[in-house]
Amino acid sequence: MNLLIPYLRGQTWNNVFFISLLTLFAHPFVAQSTQDTVKEKRVKFLFGLDANTSFVLKNKSKFNGIRIGIQVDGVHKMGYGFYSMRTPLITKRKLSAESYPNNDGALSFNYSYRTFFYEYIWYKTKRWELSDPLHLGFGQVNVTYNDTIAKKPKPFFKGSSGVIQFSFATQYKITRWLALGSGVGYRFAIAKNKKVVEGLSAPLYVFRMKILMGELLKMWFKKDYKNKEWDKD
Repeated sequence: MNLLIPYLRGQTWNNVFFISLLTLFAHPFVAQSTQDTVKEKRVKFLFGLDANTSFVLKNKSKFNGIRIGIQVDGVHKMGYGFYSMRTPLITKRKLSAESYPNNDGALSFNYSYRTFFYEYIWYKTKRWELSDPLHLGFGQVNVTYNDTIAKKPKPFFKGSSGVIQFSFATQYKITRWLALGSGVGYRFAIAKNKKVVEGLSAPLYVFRMKILMGELLKMWFKKDYKNKEWDKD
């Protein structure tokens, strides 16, 4: 912790670039989809839980995640991902009583990141999908100490970094509207110093649960709706 914090301090990232990248990448697909006929929808809405297990400061940590976006032509997925540690990492550290009064000698380290993701499905059947997700975004580090008198956390440090994450993923459809998936990959923290990269970069193990909202809505509101893959018999 004492090695990581000085190098993270002062790192800033331009959120305008992040939003512009998403808009620039997604625009050609969305624009082209408006020219298609009603015979087949090129764009579908995506929503799913995207939890993963990784490492922060060489400690095993679980992350909760949500992905929201679109699927184009059945093989291109893109959108936003939001990820945060399920529980903060607690580390022991002697703090100055003058600068941090009433501290209990421990720091709470929390790391979260948001990304733009693109995922290409290179193998697909009725139930199975194999794909290669790629994430590009920004991470936030929030470190607090506990005030034993006020009985609440107080800020110790805040910082930010870039994030690049890639993985190999599999997905299995249990029903036409519910799918489970898993995968393995690696998360890179973008920073100038090697110690920062080593502290926040780590392999990860992914678990997904995806709800196909478009399919659910069609089943609920369209009485004569038929899915070509699932209603063949």
